[in-house]
Amino acid sequence: MKELACKIMLSVNLYAIVASISWMFIEGHYIHGKLTNNFLDHKTPLESYYVIGWIMPLGLIGVYATMMGKNDSEKCWKDYSERLELWVLLAPILLALLPCNKVYSGLVPIAWTPQSHVCVRT
Repeated sequence: MKELACKIMLSVNLYAIVASISWMFIEGHYIHGKLTNNFLDHKTPLESYYVIGWIMPLGLIGVYATMMGKNDSEKCWKDYSERLELWVLLAPILLALLPCNKVYSGLVPIAWTPQSHVCVRT
């Protein structure tokens, strides 16, 4: 029972990490869209944000836990960070962080550019 609880806690911890990176990616996409598009008429795709932010990490953790359950007989997935199965989580994290880095570095000049006017919708 303790071993199962340990694996569940490790999975929850890894889910929190993957979900936070996913939401960072979504935030970058959202901010980029607001600053580069006409932000008064731009509709936010919340449903896709929820899928990317909550459901995709859950699926990745499910795949990772299944692979670890089949390939690792150690108690509580000991030394899980040294196993190749971790790349199931690391590859999407890296793929999310690379565009975030580009988006955020591209937003700095846009955000610091003085605006000649401000549009306010009433």
